Formats: sequence, C-alpha cells, structure tokens
Amino acid sequence: MSWAPSSESLNEMEDKKIEGRRIYLRPLSKSDITDKVYNWLKNREVVKFIESAPPKSLKDVADYYENIINSGSNKIFAIIAKDRSAHIGNIKLGNINRKHAFADMGILIGDKSYWGKGYCQEAVRLLLGHAFGALKLQKIFLAVNEDNIAALKAYLNAGFNIEGRIKRLYHRSRGRADRLYLGILKEEFKKS
Repeated sequence: MSWAPSSESLNEMEDKKIEGRRIYLRPLSKSDITDKVYNWLKNREVVKFIESAPPKSLKDVADYYENIINSGSNKIFAIIAKDRSAHIGNIKLGNINRKHAFADMGILIGDKSYWGKGYCQEAVRLLLGHAFGALKLQKIFLAVNEDNIAALKAYLNAGFNIEGRIKRLYHRSRGRADRLYLGILKEEFKKS
C-alpha cells in the first residue's frame, strides 16, 4: 500500500519556501522547465555522473518533471540563489515512504558558476531539515559514483555516512568505479 498525502498536507508542503543563508528552496513549477534546464541536462560536464540518458527535447524534460511533481511520493524543489534570484539547480526527495519514514535524495546544480562554493551542501542541509522536520522522516539515503568527489564531499559535510558500496559498477576510461551508498538518520542530522 503506498502512501498518498492528503490534499491539505500536499498543499502545505507545496506552498513551503525553505530559506537558507544564500539560497532558498521552493517547489519546482512547470514554468521552471525552460531551455536553461534543458541545456543543463544536455551539458556533458553537468550530467557526467547522472546514469540516465540525456533528454531528446524540452518536452521530454517537462514530462519527466511533471511526472515527479504529480507523483504524490516525490518532492522536487528549485534551488534559487538569492544573489541573483536565479534558478541554479533542483533537489528532490524521492520515493517518500511514510510507513517507514524514509526517502531517497538527489540534487543537480546546473549553473556551473555556483559549483565549488558550498551551494550543494547548503541545499542538502535545507532539504534534510525539511525532511526531518516538516515531513517527519527518520532516514534519507542516496547513491553516488565514487568519482563524484565534489558531491561526495558535500554529502559527507552535510552529515551523511557511507553505509555501503557496490564495487566496480561504473565504467570509466581508467577502469571501473564503485557506487557508494550514503545515509543519514534524523538523530545524526541534529548532531552535525
């Protein structure tokens, strides 16, 4: 049996703006799915560690995000940089399981001018605060390619722990790379 939020709780979550120091998260809307987002997903450097194939059209991107937005078990937020009021990426809580109080997480900082400056870590911490607070989840987890050093550093700095590994899963030019599984419990987040 899958959990579906009541329309009241869904509306409360969708109207929620999550404020940070340099960014805020707000629910992703159809109007956010523009050529800019499509170009992020077509940029090899931006999607280097994403496992899915690049979209063939803006309509593919819009359909993908619309499915997430309408799923009832996923929450996706636009990451907005306060300095320029710019949409710089997206962050998602996926497969939210209310019975067992867990979800997975994914993030994409598409605007490369914001890379390496702590925006990913800030977005992750804001989403974790929302997940453990407003949504009352107990565990968040994710998977990352071991070569994605910047993301791995951001996740570890946000309080995630490496909980598992699948050896030699990903192909790379100099051999194979491992997939790392990271997780964080509500009580670990409070300590970090």
